[in-house]
Amino acid sequence: MYAGGLHLGRDKSLLEFAKALSEFSGAAVLNIYTDLKSRLELSKEFECFDFVKVLPAVSHDDVKAEIYEKSDILVHIETFDESYEEFIRYSMSTKISEYLSTGRPILLYAPQNICVCQYLRENSAAFVASSPDELKRSISEIMNDINTNEISENAYKIPRSYRGDLGDDRNVIPGNGILSRYAVLE
Repeated sequence: MYAGGLHLGRDKSLLEFAKALSEFSGAAVLNIYTDLKSRLELSKEFECFDFVKVLPAVSHDDVKAEIYEKSDILVHIETFDESYEEFIRYSMSTKISEYLSTGRPILLYAPQNICVCQYLRENSAAFVASSPDELKRSISEIMNDINTNEISENAYKIPRSYRGDLGDDRNVIPGNGILSRYAVLE
């Protein structure tokens, strides 16, 4: 499942994700929750994939309970379009902190030189893919349950390690949080 807008070239990354997932026929469903404009544009691009459904957006207040908690894998994508490289290089999506708080395995498909990619790799907190081949390998590892518990536990510990500093239950990670979009694979 993908939830969010598809600007900044994320639609192309999501299409690459669907192509990689199609090689694992019948293994998963990809629901895409997005705004009306994106739904109209996407429907044609994704109609060749019978495991993809393009659906209305889910409100931020409901996304954790209705989407994250019911999904097996949380997928975050970023664009590989070089014209956005400087914009996304040091950005840390607020969705990443939300993902880390769930205890679910995370799959990140993004350029290897961006901050979020390096952060999640260094902390072994996600399956990280920066090429179509790495993406297929990561999907295979997830499908075969290779290291998913370890990666989920590492991810889950990160926001909790900052609670003492904050004095409350907010889940945060260091970084510059801009809203980018995310995906969840059921």
